[in-house]
Amino acid sequence: MFHYYLIFLYFIANIEELKTCYKAYFIFFPIAQICIGYKKDGENFVISSLAKTLSFGNIVKKVHNFGWSIIDLQELKPKKFFYHQDEIGFRRDQYYIFKGDKIYVKKVIYARKEKTEEFGEFLNDGFVDPHTASLILYKEATKYENGILKVFYEDRYYYISYNSVGEEIVSSRLGNFKSKIVEVGADVETKGPIKPKEKWLVWLDKENLFPVKMQLNFTLGSLKVEIEKIEGDASLLKKVFQNSD
Repeated sequence: MFHYYLIFLYFIANIEELKTCYKAYFIFFPIAQICIGYKKDGENFVISSLAKTLSFGNIVKKVHNFGWSIIDLQELKPKKFFYHQDEIGFRRDQYYIFKGDKIYVKKVIYARKEKTEEFGEFLNDGFVDPHTASLILYKEATKYENGILKVFYEDRYYYISYNSVGEEIVSSRLGNFKSKIVEVGADVETKGPIKPKEKWLVWLDKENLFPVKMQLNFTLGSLKVEIEKIEGDASLLKKVFQNSD
């Protein structure tokens, strides 16, 4: 029995996963849930994301998007990216493979009972997928006042700027977080009906480097996003950044 107890303690001590979940509000109405997962997996770091509308949001516009990225743990460079969109009847999968100086793209578009596939090959000069870009933002924005993220999405290359605009203590149901406020450019072209626009604001926890609050602007309106759950090793991102190049 004691042997199994030691195994249990070892397992708990070596958990290298983190999950943060948020609730998105339109005015005062909760309309969506967003969850981001982070996991060390050997020499890789895996980010997964899920965004779906809640009961009130489904009345307005139903959304169920999810995806993942496999990232080189040491260099924080992407290897693979997948993203599924289901937005108001628009359904599509995107697959990216980052290899050498190329990005290989496959898209699957679903329309009623049919689906079409599209393939592409693009040159790559240090561009990353959206999941990896968010990871780099969390790392760099806590050290520098401004910078540029090189992002590849929707067959396009983007130079997305970010700027530190202040600090604030964010109060939440989980407690208070000393945070750095970062303004991020969000004018990215997308094929779905829900398109980001203008500037987004992200409140990054200064201790553990993940978002605790966000202000997201879309063509359909602005959302206030607040953290509601933290599971696993809250300090995981900080440890990963300390050990990366």
